[in-house]
Amino acid sequence: TAHGIRIEDTTKYFRIRNNRIENAVNPLAGIYLDNAINGIIDNNLLENDYIGIHLRNQSENNRIENNTVDNSRDYMSIEIVESNYTKLINNTCDNAAYGIVIDTSNFVLLENNKTRNIEYQSFTVQDSQQDNLKNNKSENGGTGIRIQAAENNILFNNRLSNSTLFSNRSYGIWLNKSDNNILENN
Repeated sequence: TAHGIRIEDTTKYFRIRNNRIENAVNPLAGIYLDNAINGIIDNNLLENDYIGIHLRNQSENNRIENNTVDNSRDYMSIEIVESNYTKLINNTCDNAAYGIVIDTSNFVLLENNKTRNIEYQSFTVQDSQQDNLKNNKSENGGTGIRIQAAENNILFNNRLSNSTLFSNRSYGIWLNKSDNNILENN
């Protein structure tokens, strides 16, 4: 078993576009980048994958846009780990344990993304700085946005509704051990 698409150890421009990728099982991803820089992932449909899209290990300056990730029920839709300057725009994530997770990644933009039916956390930012979450929507899930041990992030104009679907401990926005964050018009 393998990742649907795997790109690693490159600084060359690349584009992953208009693909349907399904059934990547634990611990694999539909699209997996490891130390891959300067790419675009757009207009893909990812279904029934353990992780829909996974960037890690300095996969920086990548743009992830207009993708649909559905039914990552066992784990998460999109995970960005140790990958700075990533842009996630107009993605839709449905039916997963976790929606979009930003971990140890700085200067990340999440804009106009939508999540529905996310069991635990729709948008998570942890151990990261200076990320910007704006105009995102979360419907029918657990916690809408969780900020954990993260500093100097901006949350602007995000819409969160029905953050109680799967847990009695769900919050619209949950900040924990985080300093100097700006929350406005959410």
